Amino acid sequence: MTRYTPIIMISARSSEVHRVLGLELGADDYLAKPFSMLELVARVKALFRRQEAMGRNLQMDAGTLSFKGLVIDPISREVLLNQQSIESHTSRIRPALFLCQESRKSILTPQPA
Repeated sequence: MTRYTPIIMISARSSEVHRVLGLELGADDYLAKPFSMLELVARVKALFRRQEAMGRNLQMDAGTLSFKGLVIDPISREVLLNQQSIESHTSRIRPALFLCQESRKSILTPQPA
């Protein structure tokens, strides 16, 4: 997975055409000169907030798993047991993920009587 790097384009060109072109070429924000440092700081903070929100969405989509005090985050490959980090290797995380997913399925799937 490649890392996402937010981009703020700063330019002396301030026409609407240049701003739109900069955004369409992939910039996350476009700031025309002259600008105040307060505005630049506010835009950087906004980018960080969006990046953090995207990370939370990815974690939700990836399905951070928890089972009886064990928490496995498949994106960061972090494993916690009773809120304490456990050193883990990928070869150990995959079986744990599988077992947690299977136990979740069995809990959520009604068993025939």
